[in-house]
Amino acid sequence: MPSSSESDIPDPFLTKRRKKRKIIHKKASSSQKSVSASASEVVSKITNLSRYLPSNKLTEKSKNKKRWKDIRKQNQKVDSIVLKKSQGVCKSKNLPKGKGLKKLQLAMGVKCSKDEKKDKQAEHIHKLQEKLNAARFRYLNEKLYTETGQKSYIYFQSDKEAFKIYHSGFQSQVKKWPVNPLEKILDYVRQTPRSSKVVDFGCGEALLAQNVPHEVFSYDLVALNKHVTACDMAHVPLKIASMDTAVFCLSLMGTNMVDYIAEAARVLKHKGILLVAEVVSRFKKQLDFVREIEKMGFSHLSTSSYKLFVIMKFMRDSSKPKKDKQNISLSLKPCVYKKR
Repeated sequence: MPSSSESDIPDPFLTKRRKKRKIIHKKASSSQKSVSASASEVVSKITNLSRYLPSNKLTEKSKNKKRWKDIRKQNQKVDSIVLKKSQGVCKSKNLPKGKGLKKLQLAMGVKCSKDEKKDKQAEHIHKLQEKLNAARFRYLNEKLYTETGQKSYIYFQSDKEAFKIYHSGFQSQVKKWPVNPLEKILDYVRQTPRSSKVVDFGCGEALLAQNVPHEVFSYDLVALNKHVTACDMAHVPLKIASMDTAVFCLSLMGTNMVDYIAEAARVLKHKGILLVAEVVSRFKKQLDFVREIEKMGFSHLSTSSYKLFVIMKFMRDSSKPKKDKQNISLSLKPCVYKKR
């Protein structure tokens, strides 16, 4: 007969409940053994496979390679888009992102967000500066019309930057005109003999001197370039009866404009020509202005009218008796620029 273990021998003293407990305990112990065996098998398999896996260093290298590969591809894409854009055949919709997009924007002349912010700030500062310059121009303009030439000369000699601001503001106003009066004066001077001498009172940048072959003497309150001599226009350093043509192109300012015309009469030769270009709105009556100038030894030849200005032409007549400056009431209304 086969031998049996003690556990298999029936125990007469075991109750039904104890028998059930024993059976449950047996099953639990067997399941634990099977779980531990399966876990050990899994661990051994993992350890065997681990030798085939790459190390951390290798994975980092592969990541870096992939990253550089992506960057290279993106740069190539950017270069191809830029080339197509320059040839006018760019149809790509899938634009790169990040650094690639920034490179593309720079290459194609498109400004990035940071650059746009800087540009907006610079534009804002520029607008504020323009407003300040416009306000200062109006102030200086009023100053020139309400003071004597000597006072204006002293002021601008002490602050030459102010004259530059005034002149740039003046030029920007004249650019808006359909016709620049200086162009008409240039046309006249070019028709005169090259040997004739010209004096330009209130010349600004001396554009007359730079655009004709004649010998031109240019005077203003401040010398903006080498062609200009700074002085009070009532006292220019020229000899008596030495000039053939005298020009006042939008420059009859100041409360003592009689002194300017008297100085022109002094330096002009007999039968020399005086050209006066002024804004129409400055004249109360053009005929009264002409008569007052004729009292200073001139004969009126013609008046050419344009939309915004007139050009009056006078001839120096030394045979005419001149009246004292005190008895001449030569005046023009100030040219006021409104705030915009």
